[in-house]
Amino acid sequence: MDEFSNLISDEAFLKTYGQIRGEKNKRIPAEFKQAHETQPLIANKYFWYSAEIDTSIITEPGFTDKLMDYSKIGKNINLYLKKALNLL
Repeated sequence: MDEFSNLISDEAFLKTYGQIRGEKNKRIPAEFKQAHETQPLIANKYFWYSAEIDTSIITEPGFTDKLMDYSKIGKNINLYLKKALNLL
């Protein structure tokens, strides 16, 4: 849990994406209640994050570099979730 908490509270992640979003389960199984108190995102059915980018950036020099920056900032969250699901 500490690793995930560190990832979602990373300054670059918060500045770029804000927070993790996703629909929440209405009920939490008893075995997850304590974990839910520590990390409320455990109630999420899924996780997503997004950033709003001004459309004018498309015509600016360095557009692809900027997109790569966004990708790099989100990469660690994606890797963590893939590992948690045994997809890596």
